[in-house]
Amino acid sequence: MAHEIRNPLNAISMATQRLKRDFIPVDSSKPKIFRNLSGVIRDEIKRLNGIIEEFLNFFQKPQIGTV
Repeated sequence: MAHEIRNPLNAISMATQRLKRDFIPVDSSKPKIFRNLSGVIRDEIKRLNGIIEEFLNFFQKPQIGTV
């Protein structure tokens, strides 16, 4: 299940990086806003990946009292 969630997150992250690198807005007042928004998207993707990691770690730990 984690794999199925991470695949679209990875695609979104790569698309955001490409937008940030290749498609800077023409309007001179917009590039900073554009970079900030791109950063927010990437940061939230990292946060979601962290949550997935926490779930995986939780379920991989042996449960106390089970055989």
